[in-house]
Amino acid sequence: MNLGHISRRLTVGSVPVLAALMAVQPASALVITPYFTSNLTTQSNAAQIEAAINYSIGLVDSLIATPGTIGMVFDSSAGSFLGSSQTQDYSLAYGAYTTSLAAVSAANPTNTVLSSAVANFASGNTTSANPTTHAVGSVLIPAADYQLVFGANVSGCYSSSGSLAISNNVCNGVAQGVVTLSTSYPMNYSTTTAVSGQYTAVNTILHEIDEILGIGGQGSVLNAIASGNSAILGSIGVLDLYRYSAPGVASLSTTAPSSYFSANGGATSVVGFNQTAGADFADWSTNTNVQSARSNAGVAPGYSLSSPEITALQAIGYSASAPVPEPGSVMLFGSALIGLIAVGRRRRA
Repeated sequence: MNLGHISRRLTVGSVPVLAALMAVQPASALVITPYFTSNLTTQSNAAQIEAAINYSIGLVDSLIATPGTIGMVFDSSAGSFLGSSQTQDYSLAYGAYTTSLAAVSAANPTNTVLSSAVANFASGNTTSANPTTHAVGSVLIPAADYQLVFGANVSGCYSSSGSLAISNNVCNGVAQGVVTLSTSYPMNYSTTTAVSGQYTAVNTILHEIDEILGIGGQGSVLNAIASGNSAILGSIGVLDLYRYSAPGVASLSTTAPSSYFSANGGATSVVGFNQTAGADFADWSTNTNVQSARSNAGVAPGYSLSSPEITALQAIGYSASAPVPEPGSVMLFGSALIGLIAVGRRRRA
């Protein structure tokens, strides 16, 4: 079965592996603190689920050098999805966002993906109302991205149980997003190796963590526009700046011609974007990557510094870590802020 993706994930875990990953992390690096709901901790295989989540977090933390600590809530539920995620967005005027991201680039010269992206802003989307006019719009920034990349002093938007924690348009919780894993499909939580007839849970978990950090469907306004959310018109997502149909030709199309992710003005296609309804329009069109829009059983995509997901995270401002040895198959047991957009944008895989 080929399930549509509207939020992604991956499967793996293991205390020894986690220890190894933490040992090679740079001194300044991302730290994701997990919170497990009672729905998850009361599952019969809760230990395996938590191990897979901790492994996935350790892998992401080891690949992202941007320092900072954020919380993520992990839940489980039945449903017609493999994984789903929720987060909140902040809104910045397009000029303020691009100026701020250019400053991030200047402060992190080793992030050549970002420097290329910044150099090519002029050819990318600036508004969802009419991308061909390059009129100035606003950019919706996922809360984790806003906190970690731009150094915003903001609290999490969710409580440790996954409920919204927002008062007077200000977040006062401990987590910047919620990941929900499905109990309705056969999930392989015990290894990173593909298992016939089962979905690789670590891939699902990684997909959803990516969404909360800001890429995948969460990085685009296209899902909201397609669902008739007119309030979002005039805005773009952080990944929409890098959506092209040809060199120098920005695209917010969900039909023909096909769109692809490029961090150098469309000159190089890193990977195609999904343009099939029923899955996130800013996930990948392939089915061989963690952030692919659709997932097949018996598949275990890799996730490393060379993955398109890490390139996308670099394009929206995150710094990647220096290369480290990868384990093989593993067995498991601000001031320019306009406002908080109360949009729990994320779906399911």
